[in-house]
Amino acid sequence: RLLSSTLQFVSFSILLGSLTFWVGEGRGLAKMLFDFILTFSNYPKTIYTGGVRFMLFTLIPSGLIGAMPVDLLFDFSWSGLLLLLSASLVYCWIASKIFHIGLKRYLSGNRIGFRI
Repeated sequence: RLLSSTLQFVSFSILLGSLTFWVGEGRGLAKMLFDFILTFSNYPKTIYTGGVRFMLFTLIPSGLIGAMPVDLLFDFSWSGLLLLLSASLVYCWIASKIFHIGLKRYLSGNRIGFRI
């Protein structure tokens, strides 16, 4: 559970850092989204419904960082643990891909070309 939360947290931080490849000064947006993940992961998942709940388990994975590991502490199941670890690995893979796409975009913009 700690491993999955750590993977989610680091992956989300990588995604936030990758924003600067597309948004010039993305530090303000990255800080706001980072605050979202800290704030929303402190509340139980039962207070969120519908689209907000979907967002908290996908786009901003605070549900995967805070609520799901706590649920596994109180009601452990191997399928829940496997789902949590799988979601963490998928999110880590997505963060890695987004970072590499942004890095290629950044590197191609810094090439110096000469026209003859």
